[in-house]
Amino acid sequence: MAQTNRLEHKTVVTVDPFRPAAEQKGLMNRWHPDIPAYVTVKPGEVFKVECHEWTGGQISNSDNADDVKNVDLTKIHYLSGPIAIEDITPFEQMQWGYTGVFERTNGGGLFSTTFDTKAAKAIWDFEGKTAAGCVF
Repeated sequence: MAQTNRLEHKTVVTVDPFRPAAEQKGLMNRWHPDIPAYVTVKPGEVFKVECHEWTGGQISNSDNADDVKNVDLTKIHYLSGPIAIEDITPFEQMQWGYTGVFERTNGGGLFSTTFDTKAAKAIWDFEGKTAAGCVF
């Protein structure tokens, strides 16, 4: 039998896919600054994250679609985390980021056909652990 060079990495979020997501730690259904980090890792640290499927366990492996028909859409969008990374810093010469909204003509987004979105962006200038933004 061939030997492998696989390193074992620490699992920072562990999930049981057969238990409802709402009953487990390390899972959330939205990004919000009031949700504290579940775990913190160091820059360069390699780790594993287990994830629940997006409905939090409402869909089963069966020949019946009633679970999809009756899914509770108020209990969806499960994410693992939040995971904080210590001392994250941007490139020294590029301390900014952006959020973009695309027009229907160049791929659009979720609501581009409903709202006929126009191109827009928010520039985020980083200052330590905070960011200030301007919308264009």
